[in-house]
Amino acid sequence: MTDSSCPPFLEPRLRLFLSADIVGSTSLKQTRARPAGSVDDSTKGPVWFSAIQGFYFEAAQAFLFEWAERKAQSEAPVELYGDEPTFWKSIGDEVLFTKILGDHRQLVTTLACWFSAVSRMRKFLKNENSSLDVKCTAWLAGFPYWNREVVIGKYPDNNGKRVENYYKESGELLGSGPIDMRGAI
Repeated sequence: MTDSSCPPFLEPRLRLFLSADIVGSTSLKQTRARPAGSVDDSTKGPVWFSAIQGFYFEAAQAFLFEWAERKAQSEAPVELYGDEPTFWKSIGDEVLFTKILGDHRQLVTTLACWFSAVSRMRKFLKNENSSLDVKCTAWLAGFPYWNREVVIGKYPDNNGKRVENYYKESGELLGSGPIDMRGAI
């Protein structure tokens, strides 16, 4: 198979995953309920709402701002930064971002941006409530050889026929449009 005939979902790529998770949010939600007899202002939501909701916005703004600022000042933006990281998903009080690395040096530049962003997230949370903090992690995954992308939420139109070759069907779905990372494992 030549490079030009290789479907996009089979092209080798290294993906960086970045996670930031609030520490102490469960405790805050359980202990900071409105006192009995207080007026419930449903437009403001529970006491903890602004910290948690704000965290989602702050995480994305801090990371993407830091990344764009550093890339704009770089003498080699394509090699050192490449394409912008993207928000992947949230899981409870955790936000996850992903970035396809086009050059090994992009790992270092992206992590530097991430660490600065996590510092901003931590300051935001501490300002909202001193009991909150953030923990973060990052990991790499190579596709498609060591890991697989599983299509979730998209179902083939097989006119009622049973799918027998899941690998082939998954590949065809992945190759038919933008890759949906909700099923990456």
